[in-house]
Order: sequence, then structure tokens, then C-alpha cells
Amino acid sequence: MQKRVLTTLTLGPFLLYLLGIASPTPAWIVAVLVLVMAHRELVHMLASRPQPTESIAWFRQVPFTGLALVGLFAAFGVHVSGLGLLVIALLLVTPATVRVWQQRPLPAPLADLLTGGWIGGAVAAMVRLHEMRIGDIHVGWQANCLLVVFLAIWFGDSFAMLVGKQFGKRPLAPTISPGKTVAGAIANLVTQVMVWVIYSQTLPDRTWLPPGVAVGLGAVSAVVAQGGDLFESAIKRYAKQKDSGGMIPGHGGLLDRFDSLAWTAMVMLVAIESLRGPAGNVSLW
Repeated sequence: MQKRVLTTLTLGPFLLYLLGIASPTPAWIVAVLVLVMAHRELVHMLASRPQPTESIAWFRQVPFTGLALVGLFAAFGVHVSGLGLLVIALLLVTPATVRVWQQRPLPAPLADLLTGGWIGGAVAAMVRLHEMRIGDIHVGWQANCLLVVFLAIWFGDSFAMLVGKQFGKRPLAPTISPGKTVAGAIANLVTQVMVWVIYSQTLPDRTWLPPGVAVGLGAVSAVVAQGGDLFESAIKRYAKQKDSGGMIPGHGGLLDRFDSLAWTAMVMLVAIESLRGPAGNVSLW
């Protein structure tokens, strides 16, 4: 726990700075780094699972074709609607997800689609969210939508862990992730809703994001973030790995920190784009 807190205090301010600044260049740099490192971790996890003799060499293809697909989908995804991005990502990952759930060997093409849809789609959505503000960008200062989504998940995960350790008795998904509890999930939900409501009250014009809409966004974010966490847990269970890697001391690998944000970024992009409507509540800077 001490190492986890120290890492958070060390890297947290730097990450918040990168997410919060207006220039898109750092966001793209971070996006490329996330693409490469997250893909590397996923390939390493999948390759660690014992495979039949005829499938042993499949993972040698994935570092090349999988990463190419990840980059291609991320670049393509920046130019499509949030809904289109989410639908394509779901279509790409579904075949591999079915085999992971059934504990069957994963052929190289399906592993490529999994990395492309999951990682590539998430990074494309994060880049899009970084470009978005709720309200008029010429009135006051507003945090970009990626920063708000990230903060909601960060606080939600933190309080979920604290409440789960103290009060959690009933497991949320014992066959996938025995450590997660219903109490922790409820704490996550309440915290994320609170973050979005507080954010809505800080906007120069509160009509841009009514409290009821903020509650809805927080609830959607919490549910999808928990589902994304379980999605990665299922992959780790399939690969017989406790963590996706050891890149972040006290936290595990990059995917262990990226899992909640990945699908949430795609779903929240759809939700926030829907706020545009005739009133134009979402602005691109």
C-alpha cells in the first residue's frame, strides 16, 4: 500500500498536468506511448498462457500485426463518431472475448483484433475527449472532458478500494475477480456521481450541464468503468497472471491502470457527444 501511495503522489500531478493542458501535442505523445506499452503488456500476457503445439508461434505475429492494427484503428477512430468508434471496437473484440470466456486457445488474428479494438479504440476516444469542453470555450475556463472522466474514475477506484477493504463482504464477481465487492462498487458509483455533479457546479454557466445530466454521466461512467475492470481481470485470469506487468510500482502494469478508463472513454465519448444537440453544449477547442 505504501508503494502504491508513493507512486500515486509522484506520478499523479504529472499525469494531471498532461491531461489538463490545452495543447494537443502532449496528448498525442501520451497516446502513442500508451498504445505501444499497453499493446506490449497484452501480448506478453496472452503469450504466457500455455498453447497447443500448433499455436505456439502465434504470438510472434502479434507484436507486428497487432500493433499496426492498434495504430491504424486509433488514427481512424479520431475521425469517426463516438458511436461508430464504439460499435467497431465491440465488433473487433467480441470474437476474442468469447474464446477468452470459454478458456479456448486464442489464434493470432483474434488476438490482433482484441488489441486493435480495445487499446486502439480507447486511445482514439481519449484523444477526442481531450479536445472537448462542455460549454462555450470562450467563457471562463473549463477542464477538458478527458480530465473529468479520468478524475471521476480515479476517485471512484480509490474510494471503492477503501470501502471494499473496510466493509466489503459480498463479492461482486467471484469467478472473475474475487477481491472486488458490492460495497466497493457502490462506493465507486456514488463517488463518480459526486465528481460529475461537483464539476457541473464549477462551470461558468450551470445550464451547460444540469445536475440531473451530471448524475447520469457519473452513473454511466461508474458502471462501465467497473465492467472494464472486470474485462481486464477476465483476460488476466485467462492468461493466469495476477498483474498485466510491473511498470507502475504498487499498481502493477499499465493495463491495470488503463482497464477502467479504456471502455469508459469510448462510452463517455458517445454520451458527451449526445449533449451537443441543438444547444451545442459540447465545444471543440
